[in-house]
Amino acid sequence: MRKASGENFTIDIEHGVAVARVQRRTEIERDVQLLVLKSRALILDDVAGFVLDVRRAPGAVTPKIERAFGEILSAWEASGQPIAVLVADPVQRMQLGQLVSNEAPRFGGLFSDREEARRFAGASGVNPSTAITSVLVDRPSRFRS
Repeated sequence: MRKASGENFTIDIEHGVAVARVQRRTEIERDVQLLVLKSRALILDDVAGFVLDVRRAPGAVTPKIERAFGEILSAWEASGQPIAVLVADPVQRMQLGQLVSNEAPRFGGLFSDREEARRFAGASGVNPSTAITSVLVDRPSRFRS
């Protein structure tokens, strides 16, 4: 369910978790304060947590955007609710990982897998992970007797 949108972001409620998707890095500065305000308002809403998905805006963020993301992280940290930051590339991982450590050390997390981020944020239902974690060597077969 769409909860809010701006020119370069959307916030949807999915499985009890608010998911904010940043569309374009270079133009988010126009409505970054709206993103901050809308994400803070969701703390009072009936959601388990928050996912900030910046995968569609790869690369480093500007100082203004970094401050805004820091405001979002610290607000959710203060609420005691989980906040997951979903990144796509190593530059984001380095920059935003430090931001998560500084602003949300207890309730924040940095992820590259969408389902893990949603699970961390408290989603009530997520798709099973598609990552292969182990290979069974001797798998039972329907042809064995």
